[in-house]
Amino acid sequence: MTNESSYLKIALGICIVAIIALILINYANFGNNDSESPNINKGLTSLTEFDVIYTETNTYATGTVFVMQGDNSLNIKITADIAVGEADTGGISFTFTPEIKITDILCSFNNDIAGEYTHTLHTGDADVKYNTVVEIARPNGPIPPSGGGSGMVIIDAQLSGKTALNDIESLHFLVSVGGKDNTVGIEHEKVIIPLLDNFT
Repeated sequence: MTNESSYLKIALGICIVAIIALILINYANFGNNDSESPNINKGLTSLTEFDVIYTETNTYATGTVFVMQGDNSLNIKITADIAVGEADTGGISFTFTPEIKITDILCSFNNDIAGEYTHTLHTGDADVKYNTVVEIARPNGPIPPSGGGSGMVIIDAQLSGKTALNDIESLHFLVSVGGKDNTVGIEHEKVIIPLLDNFT
């Protein structure tokens, strides 16, 4: 009996030690997960807001430009809530200078995953003032008439390869909304993107 009691005590002690060890390991892993939490506003150097609306059709684009700037690098993220009125014939466009290279576009207009209502135009000419256009719900060429709708657009961009960051103090693009009869881009805004001077 005495030997059996001793074995039980030893087994119980081993179980308790194992449970404590598991608790400590889980606690340590939890602490490690904290250290791998996502970056918040890493490299963010400026925020710029815009709000363009054509009241006659209630077509608008309102959003924020996030600029992440580092040593000889620049990333731009443009986010906007967008809406196009049923009677609108112009939709929405974002027009960029040659210094800005568009890399990715996400658009949820009318919950269309295929991107049927989004189109890009590029002249390929670096000497013109504006050479890249992102069109949303502008019934032109491959874009069908939208009949109105709303959604969100996210445009990722960076500095084009031919532009040195040290040579510029700011960038800009145009946001245009609204259309009636044969006129498009009735309301528009020039959005200035400030850059850091002598960033090191």
